[in-house]
Amino acid sequence: MAFSIFLKSRYRSSFVFALLFLFLGCSSPEPDIRSTGQYRFTEEFVVTADLSDDGTKSVIVTDFPHISVWDNHSHALIARWNADLLGVVPLFVSISYDNRQLLVTGETQVVLLDIEQNAEVGRWPIASIVDDKKVTSAGYFMRGQLFALGLNDGSVIVADINDGVFKKAYLHESNVTHLVVDEFGQYLYTAAHDGAVNKVSLADLEVVQTRQFEHRLSSLNLDNDFGRLFISDTLDEQVVVDSQSLKTVGTLDYFERWRWFREALFVENSRFLITASSKTGMSLWNIETGEQVGFWDAKVYSFASHVSKMTINKDNQLVTLTNDAVVEFWDYAAALR
Repeated sequence: MAFSIFLKSRYRSSFVFALLFLFLGCSSPEPDIRSTGQYRFTEEFVVTADLSDDGTKSVIVTDFPHISVWDNHSHALIARWNADLLGVVPLFVSISYDNRQLLVTGETQVVLLDIEQNAEVGRWPIASIVDDKKVTSAGYFMRGQLFALGLNDGSVIVADINDGVFKKAYLHESNVTHLVVDEFGQYLYTAAHDGAVNKVSLADLEVVQTRQFEHRLSSLNLDNDFGRLFISDTLDEQVVVDSQSLKTVGTLDYFERWRWFREALFVENSRFLITASSKTGMSLWNIETGEQVGFWDAKVYSFASHVSKMTINKDNQLVTLTNDAVVEFWDYAAALR
């Protein structure tokens, strides 16, 4: 018995020593970029969120359940809706390019809201189209002319709001997780848990090209101006590809064995890429060399904290929004000076 107790005591001491070494001996490196401003809109649990393209507005959905739109600079509340009164359980929200409208996607309804008038302007029941499937992704595109839904059976629904036309096609074998439309409205890019990235004609939802990965995909981001896509799987393959051919033009280079990214953003004329990890870590990459040239972290409030959205504002600042309802501003270009 004494020998058993000695072993337990020895292992306990080793464990404590390991923890002390981890927290004291391996301190985190100084961040390359520091926040120039931050604000937390609410302490309530956030269900989903969105950030406007210009970085001036944040959309927060809490489990209260409230849908709210905020000004990122004045921190003023611009609009708010009770989701129960709207008759929708929000799964995804997407703010329009001009910040005037908000698309709310639920399990059986898609609702379009006017932010300035604080009113509903459109509603589309989708229960009969979705059937018994679940919506796993959604987006509002083409400056408010269409929205797209991805389902857990691999199908995609595209709705033309002006014409009231719905189109549906089976493009994947499992959950569709990412939907991106080019600014000209010619192609829809989709990614799913089956590891496939499809370039799809919006005219007929026919697959034009496919790029297959070994693992499920965590990120799909498009740079319209320079025709590049960033694709990340959930293990160790992260590439920049040409959006026309889907051929690789760049690969991220790092020492870690496994690393994946939840969000990404092309900057500096698509010469650099900003990525957000599965948590709150962000990196700046030189696409030509694949080298990481900057690293920093967003504000953390819980073990589940992660960066939900990123964009660049008119002052060339990076704007981030986390699932803790924290908006932050970053002078990312400081790492390039």
